[in-house]
Amino acid sequence: MWYLEKEVVRGTCPRHYGITRIMRMKVTVHSPPELGHNFGSFFAFDKGKCTAPGCLDFFNKHGFVVGCQNQLGTPYGPSAVWYSLPGACPLVDFKSKPPNCLVAQPGGRCPAPTGEKTCAWSYVDAGYISIAELEGIPDYKAFCAAGGNEYILGFWDGRGSPTFSQDRVRKAQDLFKSKYPGMPRELPNPVCDWA
Repeated sequence: MWYLEKEVVRGTCPRHYGITRIMRMKVTVHSPPELGHNFGSFFAFDKGKCTAPGCLDFFNKHGFVVGCQNQLGTPYGPSAVWYSLPGACPLVDFKSKPPNCLVAQPGGRCPAPTGEKTCAWSYVDAGYISIAELEGIPDYKAFCAAGGNEYILGFWDGRGSPTFSQDRVRKAQDLFKSKYPGMPRELPNPVCDWA
């Protein structure tokens, strides 16, 4: 939710990268034993490309492991965590990934993680919710065409306030539960053990 508030939603349409939904995933992680942690270093990704310095060196040394970063000092704390999941060809964006890069940069996703450097994580879809539905917008295209500003919606009242922020998280969890009644309202957040 912190990423949504700070990076995605804007005062004018469209949202950053045209993001329309929140996906929930159940991720299985098995990092290489020599890493000594459940998670590795968090790296920022844009359109499937690692944009932080040190990606290649880290991946070559430790493998394509799930990274984590505790989001201390955010209104979504104390347990807010960002994760990075290096997929195939993580040094190239989605549209530019050449087929031959899979040999050198296969990523860490595989069907059943083994703890090898190229088989460190898998995921299954655990549903998604529409950001517009969460905010109470019945028709996002019409909202934008009318010059809509998401930040003036009641959903975004109290930006930066821990109380309001936790309420936004609760509303998202409630919407997930209503859309997917057979699944848990919330999924556990594993401890980020990389400092």
